[in-house]
Amino acid sequence: VEMVLMSTTLLDKEKIEEYSSEDNRKLRITMANDVVWDMDLTNSNIDDVNVDLKVELDSENVEASNIDDVVDGKPYTCIDIKHDGVFGFPVTLHIPSDVKYAGKVANLFYNNPATGLLEYVNDTIVADDGDTPFILEHASQYVIVYADASLKPVTVTENDSDADEVRSVGEDTDAGVLMTSEKQDGDANYVVIAVASVAALIVIISIIAVILYMRKRDDDYFDEED
Repeated sequence: VEMVLMSTTLLDKEKIEEYSSEDNRKLRITMANDVVWDMDLTNSNIDDVNVDLKVELDSENVEASNIDDVVDGKPYTCIDIKHDGVFGFPVTLHIPSDVKYAGKVANLFYNNPATGLLEYVNDTIVADDGDTPFILEHASQYVIVYADASLKPVTVTENDSDADEVRSVGEDTDAGVLMTSEKQDGDANYVVIAVASVAALIVIISIIAVILYMRKRDDDYFDEED
């Protein structure tokens, strides 16, 4: 069901019943500034729906302390959603990006008021017409950063961290290569020593066996002489 909200930004039970039916609660709502909302209210109690769909674009009042680190010189835009809190139903927000960003990766960051930091949410590809859709769970202030690749943080495990440390040492000083070479030489020396020890033990056992055999033969010989 397609709806157009020009003079108001409020979505409530009255508008939902006016534009949709119990058989179809999937809505596409176009706002005056070309922002588009896709909402699925199929399994929702519309009595509780009271959402302000106003979205301010290019809002520059972002107070996140890490915005310079996140943006890092890349083009970005801020969006401020009027509604406060979670939506309670599936929502996709379509932002009309400049067509010059077509094919770019649009990275969405949430401005967390509790920490004062921008947090990565998800990313999407900007369409040829500038359409930039994001799946949202709650309304807040967000920052969209346009880049050539996803800016999703990479989680580094402890083993990965150790490997990276060894690689970086090898790249800077060749110490990583030397460490590997010394370890291989040490392993080879250990194998040689182990083999030599086993061979020596076999020789000693053989000598003892021969001596015992000779003694036994001599004892048998003297017993026969007696």
